[in-house]
Amino acid sequence: MTPSRIPRLRPGLLVNAFSLMATTILTAVLGLAFWALAARVYPVTTIGESSVEISTATLLATLTQLNLTRIFARFVPVAGPRTKALIIGGYGVTAAFGTIVGTVFVVVGLGDEFLPSTFNRVIFVIGVPMMTLFALQAAALIGLRASVWVMVENTVFSVAKLLLLPVLALLATDSGIFLSWMIPLVVAFVVVHVLMSSRLIPAHEARSEGKHELPDRRGMASFVTAEYASSIVESLGTLLLPLIVLTVLGSEASAYFYMPWLIGSTLNLLLVNIAMSFGVEAVSHPEQTGTLARRTMRLIIGATVPATVIGIIGAPFFLSILGPQYAENGTTLFRLILAALPFIGIYSFYVTFAWIERRVWWLLGLQTVASGATLAISGLLMGSQGINAVGIALFVTWTFLGLASIYPVSKRLRQLWRRPPADVVSAEPDTDRATVVEPS
Repeated sequence: MTPSRIPRLRPGLLVNAFSLMATTILTAVLGLAFWALAARVYPVTTIGESSVEISTATLLATLTQLNLTRIFARFVPVAGPRTKALIIGGYGVTAAFGTIVGTVFVVVGLGDEFLPSTFNRVIFVIGVPMMTLFALQAAALIGLRASVWVMVENTVFSVAKLLLLPVLALLATDSGIFLSWMIPLVVAFVVVHVLMSSRLIPAHEARSEGKHELPDRRGMASFVTAEYASSIVESLGTLLLPLIVLTVLGSEASAYFYMPWLIGSTLNLLLVNIAMSFGVEAVSHPEQTGTLARRTMRLIIGATVPATVIGIIGAPFFLSILGPQYAENGTTLFRLILAALPFIGIYSFYVTFAWIERRVWWLLGLQTVASGATLAISGLLMGSQGINAVGIALFVTWTFLGLASIYPVSKRLRQLWRRPPADVVSAEPDTDRATVVEPS
């Protein structure tokens, strides 16, 4: 076998997965530093209100995305000459929807508890569609297989908001935390959009040679509808939790809850990003799915085991960075969330297989079970367990789903690994997009 015929995996999965993993880790570390600094320049009640403002804006942004983040990741890799139209069209629809929803939310008074002034309400309305566009842009970059730029953009954004926080604390006491998010977010979005429009999208469209694999209108409408319904249900099960904690337990408990929940959500996102990288690569190169699955499984194990062990042991130390009261009140919650990570990893792997196969209505059913169980258990136990009720709910729910996913995941892996290897690169590979051929 000549050197050019040696089987090997394209580097796309590893490059994109590690870029997204690095993004998640860097964002988490810088986010922890952000809230640690905020805890030193703002009172606990302001931290609680601002955390709810950010989580509520994130909730509304998630609802108004129409879950196009998943649509972009699934179809941008195969959109060919329709890539730009797909991305810009998604931007326009979701930005308009986000503006309307944010405005209605403020006008009817739903945010009065944590939006004390007209200025706060205005930047909140602007923030909702901008958060939507920022998330969609990251998904488009993932679909373009340019996840390195997601890492660069998010790192710059995280550093900038950290640097802005003490400055804005002096200029806008009651809105400084939210503004420190929004200003760098807008700037980062505009800069990266210029890069995408001038370089990344044209290059992606040129490689397609005028071909695309998008479904017809009916198929796309069905996919979008199921994905959007799933995103709503998921949001109800996760992003509503900070608002529920604030309402039931108060702003001080909300501050102690938010840090463990934020870190746990970030680690969950780490696993989702690994699985998404696998999905994008498998859609782009279905003949390599078996090898990609093997690499993805190793990445998930490599991410969950150390994070779970280190996090559970070091939970009091990590939270004490924010202050001793955070460690005292949030350690148990943090450990319960971390204990669920291995099961989330298994479930994420299963969900990605179903997503590749476009079984999105089945995924909607699973998400309904997950969100319903999380909210129900949290509500039943919050009176007696406080913020730890959420940790118990998450651990029970994800453990059940993870264990239930073991059999279908192992079945798919056995089927893939019994196939002959197909990940062989042609003798004359293009350095930008190698041609895959069957081994002789």
